[in-house]
Amino acid sequence: MLDESQQTEKIDGKASSCLGWLMLWGLLGVLMSAIAGGLTAMWCERYEPERSRQLLAEQIEQLRQGEINCLVQPDPRFLDELLADREATAKICELYMGRDVADPRFKRLRELPSLRCIALVFAENSDVLLKHLGGMETVEVLSLDHTWPSAEGIQAIGRFPHLRSLCVGVGKPSELEGLRNHPKLENILLVTKLDKELIPILQSLPQLRKISIEYREESKMADDFKSLLEKSLPRCKCSVLSVER
Repeated sequence: MLDESQQTEKIDGKASSCLGWLMLWGLLGVLMSAIAGGLTAMWCERYEPERSRQLLAEQIEQLRQGEINCLVQPDPRFLDELLADREATAKICELYMGRDVADPRFKRLRELPSLRCIALVFAENSDVLLKHLGGMETVEVLSLDHTWPSAEGIQAIGRFPHLRSLCVGVGKPSELEGLRNHPKLENILLVTKLDKELIPILQSLPQLRKISIEYREESKMADDFKSLLEKSLPRCKCSVLSVER
């Protein structure tokens, strides 16, 4: 029979052995993860540009055939190839982009001659792209979904001279000053706070005929604010809706 001290030593020895194996396997796991990550990065570096070029080539062919009239997530590295194909670019009416849109090469999207609609979805650095494209005379519809421009981005939106429809979210109504007196805006969907500061900005839009406001904070003034909108904008169809955060 082992005495108590011997049993303790035996248990401690087994525990130390198990701990050693756990540490070894943990280290092996870290090493394998690092190797897998490195291989994935190498694969992406080698094959991702080729795949991106292939996707753009497929869109160009579909444009030529008249199967689509939109451009989705163009890779800035290959814009020269796209814009060199005048037959395809002449058919691009809609542009859909997400992720980081700050690449300065995206400024060449101004060269799309028939672009009418720009949609940004979960886009980062939207201010940069809006500044690049602001002033395009063909653009009539701009939709920013889960994309939050700053006041500077709104200023850039205000420079689209023929913009008729806008969907955008802002942190506070004062950031919409860049839209004041826009001559063409007819339809606006705003995600913002219910604030009386909105009223003078909306009243300054001579062609505004529909305004929808979605708010995320809890508010007991929705009905009163809708009534205020309808009274202040008698020519507009007004709606105020609560959306989930």
